[in-house]
Amino acid sequence: MPKKARMYSESMNEEPKRAPPGTDTNHELPAAVPAEHFEPPKKHLGVKQKILFLVVVALLGGAAAAYLLVFKGEPEDTADRPGASQRGRQDDKKTASAGRPDTVAYSFASDGNAPPSLYWRPAESGERTEVLKLQPQSYVIDWSMRESRVAVVIEERQQQKILYSQDGGRSYETIFTGKKAPDGQLGEQVTSIIFSSDSRSIVIGLLAAPGGFNAITQIVLSGENEASELHRVSQAGVFLEGYDPINGKLIYFTGCYNCDGNFSDTLYITDLKNKITNQLISSDKFNFDIQVREDFQELLLVKNDRAFSGLGEENLLGQPYEISKLDIASKKETKLAVVGAKGALEQTPPFGDPVAVSAGYIANQKDVFFVADKKLYALRGQLAPSLLFESQQPIGKVYFAGDDTVIAATGDIYQDFVLSRFDVKTQALATILNGDANTRIFGVSLK
Repeated sequence: MPKKARMYSESMNEEPKRAPPGTDTNHELPAAVPAEHFEPPKKHLGVKQKILFLVVVALLGGAAAAYLLVFKGEPEDTADRPGASQRGRQDDKKTASAGRPDTVAYSFASDGNAPPSLYWRPAESGERTEVLKLQPQSYVIDWSMRESRVAVVIEERQQQKILYSQDGGRSYETIFTGKKAPDGQLGEQVTSIIFSSDSRSIVIGLLAAPGGFNAITQIVLSGENEASELHRVSQAGVFLEGYDPINGKLIYFTGCYNCDGNFSDTLYITDLKNKITNQLISSDKFNFDIQVREDFQELLLVKNDRAFSGLGEENLLGQPYEISKLDIASKKETKLAVVGAKGALEQTPPFGDPVAVSAGYIANQKDVFFVADKKLYALRGQLAPSLLFESQQPIGKVYFAGDDTVIAATGDIYQDFVLSRFDVKTQALATILNGDANTRIFGVSLK
């Protein structure tokens, strides 16, 4: 069976949104992609959980709870996987450390019968440029972005490929083509994709056959784009969070694939040099969203209680959300903030507006941001949280957070959202694009 994914409404918003003078008001209003071909079910349990979990994530950056109960400590981070993979990812899924925003890379399909196209726009806001129109029966599966590099997993007539850009999405080349299976069967599947911490390679979870092992594979971004296996995992689903090639360390979640999804409750770290795998964090009570800092010294956690109703499709993620940082070597955890009303349960759409929390590293990779509903806060050292940005709509995902610039999606990031650029100093807000159900934002490139 094809993989199961989130379901989206096929309705399209034709009402133009108001944007500041001089900004482009073209809508990215994609038609619904067949659910079986959208993002892999990464770390969620059931369709409703996928929607909620991805809202809870986002760079780990999403909208947050109504109350700020505790503030402590120092920076941290989280990330869109979606799978989240939004995992993808995404994740997007990861925040780059240096440079100024350059482009926004994304895909968009304007017609239910048409395949998506890949586009880019200036991060300052401006007209879109179509880079590549995918072939019929093609779908965007997953993606990752780092600095000026973009990697996009597509499925083309039941065969998966990886498109790669090193210029912020202005052009792409195919660097990997998965093996195709006979008609009616699944070929090789990419279960997640990230860039290495040095940006010199792409790492993917590669599932050769449904129900088989997953080969974590590195694709070197030079020469012939050579692919080599780094590590094997017995579970079908591998959802990568970080790879440090210098010290040979992998961080990832595992679970099933082509299924309803998983809880993200156990995070693994593999030492490739010594061939040792250990649990970095594990809980039978919490779900975790994480983002690994670029130096691989620490990671950010957003964790929340999960409550069981007895039915898989009705499992709810509960408040409060605890934001903390974890020293990878010592596993020492430092609490930074608690967001949400203790004991209150969220309702998954369409039963109510979800309360979501996210966190991530500010571009300097030292300080931390977190989102609480419509507000984005910065945590700098031991100082109290400072407000960076406030929106009229819930902040669904943060794509870039710097000392003077924030680029974020507000509104319903799965149906109807606005991607905007906010100048922290002047308080000026510029619309970059208006998106809908099939607009896939890969991320913001840096220059």
